[in-house]
Amino acid sequence: RSAITSGFNGVRLKNANASFKDETQVTITANPGIDYQTVIRTMDAVRRNAEGEELFPDVHFGVPR
Repeated sequence: RSAITSGFNGVRLKNANASFKDETQVTITANPGIDYQTVIRTMDAVRRNAEGEELFPDVHFGVPR
């Protein structure tokens, strides 16, 4: 399931902790079995909300070890 269809919401992440209010960066990782499109959808979901407002505009992709 993709980040979009699984109910992932970047707004909920942004509001999860008061210290995230001014945060612009987020790092995501993906296990080897996660398809490319899911990674891209997740990155898009944390960048901006449905209205186009920035959430975490500086998305970084980390490679798990």
